[in-house]
Amino acid sequence: MKKRKIGILLVLMSCLLLFGCGKKEEVEEKINWVVVETGEYEDEYRYHVISNGISCYAEIVEYIGTNTQVIIPEKINDWDVISIGDSAFLGKREIKKVAIPDTVKTIEQAAFYGCTSLKEIIISKSITEIGKGAFYQTPWLEDAKQQNPMVIVNDILLDGTQLTGNVEIPSGIRKIASTAFCGAKIQSVEIADGVVEIGKSAFEACEELAMVKVPKSVCRIGARAFEGTVWLDEMKRTEEFVIVNYILIAVNGVGEDVILPEGIEAIAGEVFYMNQDIQSVSAPSSLKRIGEAAFADCRNLKKVTLQEGVEEIEQMAFSGLLIDTEVSVPASVTYIGIDALCGCGRLGTLIVVSGSYAEQYAKENDLNYEVK
Repeated sequence: MKKRKIGILLVLMSCLLLFGCGKKEEVEEKINWVVVETGEYEDEYRYHVISNGISCYAEIVEYIGTNTQVIIPEKINDWDVISIGDSAFLGKREIKKVAIPDTVKTIEQAAFYGCTSLKEIIISKSITEIGKGAFYQTPWLEDAKQQNPMVIVNDILLDGTQLTGNVEIPSGIRKIASTAFCGAKIQSVEIADGVVEIGKSAFEACEELAMVKVPKSVCRIGARAFEGTVWLDEMKRTEEFVIVNYILIAVNGVGEDVILPEGIEAIAGEVFYMNQDIQSVSAPSSLKRIGEAAFADCRNLKKVTLQEGVEEIEQMAFSGLLIDTEVSVPASVTYIGIDALCGCGRLGTLIVVSGSYAEQYAKENDLNYEVK
């Protein structure tokens, strides 16, 4: 067996000795995950070892083997395989069967997309996240839809695009996956209590969808989750800010200077994406999370004031800004995603608190900043 390793071994050893390894632990304070090693394993897999400074794990990033039946390893060297990466098995038409071990928790988007011979998948109960289109264009998914038009894997509602009319999502579901109902000809949906997340574009382009019942348990709603539905269009006609469970999911005609309403706790992804009207944004103290690409490509946005209480700024939240932009980032922020502030910190200025996570982020990413 050949095991080729390429990477920064000193960094890897530091990770092993200082932080432990093998488990992708949940930690109270989020820290950005970074790749500390890349390599090939047994001439079948390209992999990354990923660390957040607390723990490390292995992710399969590409299958380079030729087997028709694939057994994904539980470990690569000393690292638990926790994730099957974005497009890792994309277009591998020769694969007929895949067995996924108990260590794997995440299957990223398009992981098995276009595996047109893949009829059998052994999925462990450990899987908690499945990305957009992970099994698109596979016989396995098509067979699953024929058996039950509501495809559920563990507690994830993966696909409901074959459903029509009035839909009731049953109890026991934790997450509605990205694009799960995209384009479906449904008129109403009642979501059972217990669902905590509605994924990106989950109901996008459901043009006949006029009634949606969202339980109080839902605390995350992805970008464009209800875009192109009668239900959302009707609310936008009467509301400047469309808010569901304290989550801002859409806006309509907000003008140049936006004062976000008190009480909202999150801004869903892409809510202000490519809005060329807004010039300033003031957030309330209740706001805790700013979603992916929420203000991306708002090229006339000059000033953003975030209050103490904001905890997470997700990836690309303020990317693609072309003019000098000033963003005040409070000390309460403990997580800033990839490229979340690159659009303002390189062309404008971040206002940060001395010793804060935001100051550390600005230094590490070579962004312009001022300490208040």
